[in-house]
Amino acid sequence: MERDPAHRTPLLHNAVPDPALPLRACLLSGGESRRMGRDKALLPHAEGRTWLERTLMLLGQLALPITLFSRHASHRQLAQAWAAAAAAHLEALAEPPPWEGPLLAVVPTTAALRAGLAAAVDGGERRLQRWLLTQPHRAVRLDGAALRNCNRPGEISPEPAPPAGPAPAPAPA
Repeated sequence: MERDPAHRTPLLHNAVPDPALPLRACLLSGGESRRMGRDKALLPHAEGRTWLERTLMLLGQLALPITLFSRHASHRQLAQAWAAAAAAHLEALAEPPPWEGPLLAVVPTTAALRAGLAAAVDGGERRLQRWLLTQPHRAVRLDGAALRNCNRPGEISPEPAPPAGPAPAPAPA
């Protein structure tokens, strides 16, 4: 059952695309979900549908092209079906073996960025976040209340439902 969208916490507060930066939303969805015991992306979300579809819906609100990177064909197929229904621009890419994690998913969009990443790796850099901080960017403030990280079954619980409205007035005596 999907909740009223008016009760959702906005994810982004200053999401205005900068035309000077080649910006797209990227979603890495190729993990094994070992700690969860089953595929996290396909678990039902409290707002309806799956966690993958909810995440895509939130990314879709940014009005940016979306790239999904996953080794799971079921994730790519679900994302493509979501994109068709939402009329969103989505590219679903298959992560090639050996499935060593998200660093392999970083594919800079320009020759200059690819050369910069290659030079950093050749120079011994192994921290993606440190390299990213050297790149032109614009900080986007995220509302922490709208973000959740769930790795084990006990960490998934439905969010409390918002109040239905003001309490009815007591009956006159």
